[in-house]
Amino acid sequence: MNSAVTRTEGYFSGPYSQADVVSTVCSLAAEQHSWTEAYQNGQSTRDLLRRLLDGHKCDPYVLSEDGLLYAYVPEPDSDLEVSRLVPPEGRIRRQLLLDAKRQLRVSTSAVRLSVVELAKRMMDSLSANYWWIGMEKDILSMARQDDEVLS
Repeated sequence: MNSAVTRTEGYFSGPYSQADVVSTVCSLAAEQHSWTEAYQNGQSTRDLLRRLLDGHKCDPYVLSEDGLLYAYVPEPDSDLEVSRLVPPEGRIRRQLLLDAKRQLRVSTSAVRLSVVELAKRMMDSLSANYWWIGMEKDILSMARQDDEVLS
C-alpha cells in the first residue's frame, strides 16, 4: 500500500493509514509551532505581529488563524494578488534558501549554472510559496556563496 499523504485544500487525500495521518499532523503542528515561535525572534516580524494582534491593518500582511504570517503580493502579469507565506527571519529562511539551492544543484548537476541563472531559478522556486522583504537580495547572496561553505 502506498503510504503517501497529500494535503489538498486543508484535507488529507490519497491512500493512507491512520498512523500516516497522525504522523503528518504531528509533524505539521511541530513545524507550525517552530515558525510561530521564530516569528517572535525576528525584529521585523515581532513588531509586525504585535501590530496585527493589536488589530491594526498592516498591508500587505495578514495573520492566519493558525498564527502564520502571509503577505498578499501582485501576481506577475496579472491584476490579481496572491497570498504567500512569510517565513521567519533567521534559520528558517536560511534553510529554505539552502534547500532551494541544493535542489537546483541536484536537478541541474550536468550543467553549471551562472550565479544569475541560479538566483533566477531559486527565486522562481521560492516565490511560488514564499515572500519576504529583501528576498531577491537574500537569494542572490545565497547563489553567490560557494557550495563548500554551505555544507
